[in-house]
Amino acid sequence: MTCGRKPLTILAITLGALTVLFLTIAVATDFWIYVSEPALIDTKTEVVLEYQVSRMGLWRKCSLLVNQTADCHTIESIEGDLQAILNKTIADFVSISVNATCAFPVATLLIVFLSAIVTIVSHIRQERHILLASILFVIAGLAMIVGLILFISAVNDEVAPLPGAKLKNPTIRYWYSWSFLLACSSFFLAEGTGVTGIYLFFKENSSLDDMIHIIPGLEDIIPDDLRKEPNLGYTNFHVIS
Repeated sequence: MTCGRKPLTILAITLGALTVLFLTIAVATDFWIYVSEPALIDTKTEVVLEYQVSRMGLWRKCSLLVNQTADCHTIESIEGDLQAILNKTIADFVSISVNATCAFPVATLLIVFLSAIVTIVSHIRQERHILLASILFVIAGLAMIVGLILFISAVNDEVAPLPGAKLKNPTIRYWYSWSFLLACSSFFLAEGTGVTGIYLFFKENSSLDDMIHIIPGLEDIIPDDLRKEPNLGYTNFHVIS
């Protein structure tokens, strides 16, 4: 028993729409990661009296104040001034490293938007560009996973070497939040959209004549007398060999 065209089309469109939605929210929001670091330490006992918690996205860093409000500002690169570097917190360095990895999520978002447009046009005009859109979704998913790996590596490179992060009860901690989870989900959704679209395309274009129209030069290899009816599937495709 196989799925029909309508359920597969609905599934592909739903997955594609969720990919666009999740990735757009993830890129636009500032809840990718939280960083907790000491803000006040007792010099005699070396006990942390107060912690500073910050959250950040790809573009902005927000310091969470005592009254639960957030002081947000755009992430800026480190200046050459030594004093400016010394005044940076651990969260500042993490945010700068995170900001440097934003190219892949942004590129993924652009590819996803392009894929969605091609998909919509293909369904409206009943054209075969759905294969191109599906391949673009797969590429977008791969770009997203590369971006996530770079993001995780950037955070680890900043925090892992610090002595406070290596303690049994670390004074420097970080944890990922819902924007990061949305970005991760967009990878699976993009790959699911691409695979569903590719399956749908070849399900609808599985005859030998369809393959001849899709693959350039194939008509020169296969004689006319070997071509079958359009509704004949892959079972007769062995004639190419």
